Amino acid sequence: MTTATLEATGHVDCVHLADGLLVRLGGSITSSQLPELRDALLTPLADGCRDVVVDAGEVTGINDDALAVLVAGRVWAEDHGARMLLSRTAPALESSLEELEITGALPRLGSLREASLPAQRSPRD
Repeated sequence: MTTATLEATGHVDCVHLADGLLVRLGGSITSSQLPELRDALLTPLADGCRDVVVDAGEVTGINDDALAVLVAGRVWAEDHGARMLLSRTAPALESSLEELEITGALPRLGSLREASLPAQRSPRD
């Protein structure tokens, strides 16, 4: 017999690193998690913080208020000399962003890697 568990309540975990911040989101992010999400993304950044990375790969649902905090977190980071990127996104988050037509509002770590790859050189004769 197999047992599966579904995380009904969401969580926001924050890890401060030497040059950045890692914010892990999981479960259903609703109004109950807004204070923690605001504390993680909208408080003054530590000196030397260059990157705010959000891992949203375990999100099972997210409401509009939480989406607004994510977008505000990106703007806050940029205004303070850092950048905010999503390292992973769950289907629930992607579908919410698509539904609201704001998929480009939250940069992805993968898109940064693709943009920074050098162009392929053509073979020489």
